[in-house]
Amino acid sequence: MKDTKPERFIEARVLVPRELSDAVCNFIVDNIASGLVLEEEEGSPNTGIMFYLPEEAGKANHRALETYLGDLLPGRVPDIREKLIENAAWEEQYKASIKPMRIAEDIIVRPPWESAPTGTRFDIVVEPKMAFGTGSHETTRSCLSVIHDHFQPHMRFLDLGTGSGILSILADKMGASYIKAIDYDS
Repeated sequence: MKDTKPERFIEARVLVPRELSDAVCNFIVDNIASGLVLEEEEGSPNTGIMFYLPEEAGKANHRALETYLGDLLPGRVPDIREKLIENAAWEEQYKASIKPMRIAEDIIVRPPWESAPTGTRFDIVVEPKMAFGTGSHETTRSCLSVIHDHFQPHMRFLDLGTGSGILSILADKMGASYIKAIDYDS
């Protein structure tokens, strides 16, 4: 059987107001791409969203995202920037864009291909696949910080909408006596 991998991919980026990034990420993951990267700068009112899709899916998905953004932001639709990249390079480019994130002095969230800095007390390794649960989203970082500051060994932990399980992983590493992690999205 012939290998049917696309020869080229579209790397798409869109900059949206931070307060709408969850909705836009959900739309992209539900309708366009199975994963994405958030590009956030501390204090910036905007969030960059980057994702990849096969070249042949580009036009229809561009229109779908443009329509969605037009409904979400009437009169000020952000530009969707796209560039073509060869298949051989896209996975490496994606991997290069995912860096370890320091959440607190002693918490690092990293992909499996990156090494933990020496002396990291809570090393959380997550395969980045979906919008949330890799430590790059402000909500995830905030929750990790709250757990870090307030969770005590032997406490019980409930994680509703667990996604990758990153919050439960930290609770486990901090000595939780019981963890229940629930998500409806398989």
